[in-house]
Amino acid sequence: MESGLSHRPTIEDVMGLSYAHPARHRQEYLTVLQALLRDHTVAYPGETLRVTAAVSVPEPQPLPVLLAALAPRMLQLAGSLAEGPIPWMAGVETLATPVVPRLQAAAREAGRPAPRLCVGLPRAVTDDVPGAWEAAARILARYGQLTHSRRLLDREDAQGPADVAVLGHEGEVTRQLQALARVGAPAFSRPFSRSAPTRLARERAPGHCSGVCTRWR
Repeated sequence: MESGLSHRPTIEDVMGLSYAHPARHRQEYLTVLQALLRDHTVAYPGETLRVTAAVSVPEPQPLPVLLAALAPRMLQLAGSLAEGPIPWMAGVETLATPVVPRLQAAAREAGRPAPRLCVGLPRAVTDDVPGAWEAAARILARYGQLTHSRRLLDREDAQGPADVAVLGHEGEVTRQLQALARVGAPAFSRPFSRSAPTRLARERAPGHCSGVCTRWR
């Protein structure tokens, strides 16, 4: 299960909610969610959330919660309360410093095991690299204009989202995935799908992260 802050335009303009205290709201939301998953009941009188609820689960199964996190406070929550983060649009430089060190420090301080880091980068194995790059640039263009994503792209010296996408033939994608794994990011989410993906992309590209991310070895 993935949970995150989204962006101010989505929360305020689309949903009509307040974005005044996003980290506090996310901490309270995560506390309520974890209680429901663990105990199936919660009575929580928070500052941004006041929840009294119960859920019925026929056959309860452990459900990992991954937090869409990049900012220091969100990484602290991902390491101390969740099973780990899913940083969207974070490349090798950003993951190496500061994401992985902050995440691991938060888990250690909370006395928790090493968290799972599930990278959110568009990816595809394809023989048509220019076509895949152009499709990624078109489909993901809005992320280059959102404050959080733009900050990450600037850190990677990327002009747009397609510049951090994991795209290429099998050998090139393998090299990029190994580079991510070396900085402590061996799991991946969000495959990039073109309208007509190649056979190689269907057979060799890692699968979608649906609660449990694909691990690269």
